[in-house]
Amino acid sequence: MYVAFVRLQADKMLGRSYAGLLPFVEGLYHMGYLNREVYEQRARKYSDKLIGKKQFTLLEMQEMEKNAQLARLFQAVADQWASLKPAQREAHLKKAYEVRRTVKQAELIIQLGEQGK
Repeated sequence: MYVAFVRLQADKMLGRSYAGLLPFVEGLYHMGYLNREVYEQRARKYSDKLIGKKQFTLLEMQEMEKNAQLARLFQAVADQWASLKPAQREAHLKKAYEVRRTVKQAELIIQLGEQGK
């Protein structure tokens, strides 16, 4: 059975978990435990090839999370821009210039900073 599992994984270019779930879904459907709609949805999902998908490294995942946090921060700063002290505005503006290529919300802060000049 293990050789069959590995062959399925190679033939369909699936990761280990999808290679295990696809025959499970097939079996449940053919035994009458899954309706056609759920079967087709899951079979499509678990037939999705592993090759060509970007696998993120831990560093990339951490960078993405950091950028998401900065995006939320910049959105909050933009909402409160009028009530911020000049020193706070300058600090946020400096950070926005540093990350403007990776965090699109940084442009909000840059635009607000340029309007105030």
